[in-house]
Amino acid sequence: MTFSPLARSPSEYPWTWFFVVVLLLVPLFVVDIPPILDYPNHLARLYLLGPAAADPILSQFYQARWAVIPDLAIDAFMPTLLRFVPLYLGGKILLGLVLLLTVAGAIAYGRAVFGVRRSWALASVLVAYNLTFIYGFLNFLISIDLAMLFAAGWIVWRERRPRLTIVLASVGTCVLFLAHLMGFAIFLILVGSAELEAIWRLGRAGAGFGRVLMHRVAAAIPILVGPLVLYRLSAFKDVTGRATWPSWPDKGWEAICGFVNYSPALDIGSAALVFGFAILCLAFGKGRVAPKSVAAFVVLVALFAVLPFAFKDTNHIDVRPATMFAILMFAGMTPEGLPILVRRAAVAGVVSVFVVRIAVLTVVWHSYQTDIDAIRLGISDIPAGSKVFVSEATLLLPGERAGRRISDGRRTDIHVATLALVERHAFSPGVFAVPVQQPLIRRPYYETLANQLWTLPPYQDLVSDSSLFERFVCRFDYYLLLTEGPGSVFADFGGSHLTLLRVTPLIAAYRINLPLGGCSDFERRARADG
Repeated sequence: MTFSPLARSPSEYPWTWFFVVVLLLVPLFVVDIPPILDYPNHLARLYLLGPAAADPILSQFYQARWAVIPDLAIDAFMPTLLRFVPLYLGGKILLGLVLLLTVAGAIAYGRAVFGVRRSWALASVLVAYNLTFIYGFLNFLISIDLAMLFAAGWIVWRERRPRLTIVLASVGTCVLFLAHLMGFAIFLILVGSAELEAIWRLGRAGAGFGRVLMHRVAAAIPILVGPLVLYRLSAFKDVTGRATWPSWPDKGWEAICGFVNYSPALDIGSAALVFGFAILCLAFGKGRVAPKSVAAFVVLVALFAVLPFAFKDTNHIDVRPATMFAILMFAGMTPEGLPILVRRAAVAGVVSVFVVRIAVLTVVWHSYQTDIDAIRLGISDIPAGSKVFVSEATLLLPGERAGRRISDGRRTDIHVATLALVERHAFSPGVFAVPVQQPLIRRPYYETLANQLWTLPPYQDLVSDSSLFERFVCRFDYYLLLTEGPGSVFADFGGSHLTLLRVTPLIAAYRINLPLGGCSDFERRARADG
């Protein structure tokens, strides 16, 4: 038997699975809390919904409020899991699940559209640690992974058991809607693409395009009913917001989002190698796109081009179809017919890029443990029940080491101070608690307290006018400043309003010394709301 690793099934050499899975998960074992932007905030929310739901201190700040929300993937099962495993272990289980589901979804969908397993789908490990994963969009990723698995089921069983397939898909679309709205949309794109191929194929075979079209569309209508009803029941339908558009540099990073994490040169190089290889294969007739996936590729490219950055209080909208495109490149397209030397070179290239990327990621995450330790030291003086707020000294951070910024320039540590809630049981107003997006709300007094921080001046203004503290940090007990620099820079910050407690390589912690009398107007409003 000729060994053709880009064409044959991974089941023919099971050691590949072990190698891939072990390497894929290695970074999870080198740090308590990885430098994933939203991840610490998710942990705090899941902690509040799970093991800390009845905590006498934290329950004064937050409470669960379940509703029909199209963003519940991790909230649906993680609070229960965290009652049985430690918080940080549970978080790593969650991250590992997301990574493995991405690869499993690509393999299952590729198997469905090509009719055989293709090892090229296993190369989707290259985009498992993608930009949306580093952003911490875990609900989104779980939903599109499930969408690929559900779409694979639809493609395999649509002709064999049409009624059962439609019934199961109708249930599946409700699950996808509740997991994340984008997962439902991706499922429709993948299934719609397969249905268009079937209409074209059957129409050309003599069944009549009009008749086939009406029959296939009518059969697919039931899968839309449940999500439409759920949307009408959700508060998300009433959310408004002006659309905003990304800058050209941001659009450029989003275009290669499947390969973006912490090293710009490595990310750009990896994207160029993989996209270049795929384009050359297609250009020279040594690769093909599955007919059932052609329309999906076209629609995803179009959506990436026209969607805004933000709309309806949701950000990074346009990066979502770009992420799905990156995964689909390994699931809905495959090289074939390559000369043996080219095949071997391609396999060696994929393995090399994967190993290098995982090695770099592991080193970055391991070094980030120092930052986590610095945060823990910085918050060690904060007693339970305190109220803390956080801001960033952005201009004092010109040269952070890897892990503190994503390749596109965004900081990864902006939510890490939620450790004050998890480890010190203090109130942190930055925990995600938007009723239309999370099943968690702040109690009225603390909601008012948090809302005043939306207009908090930047750090530079606070430095130049310390009297601003009297208006913007009223009723808080501690101030955490995310920064990096010599302690002398922060010793006099805030004047008499702040007492410096600790300075670590990542955070400066202060006790607030404001007279309560200066907060009387705020107190009256807050108590009235509460």
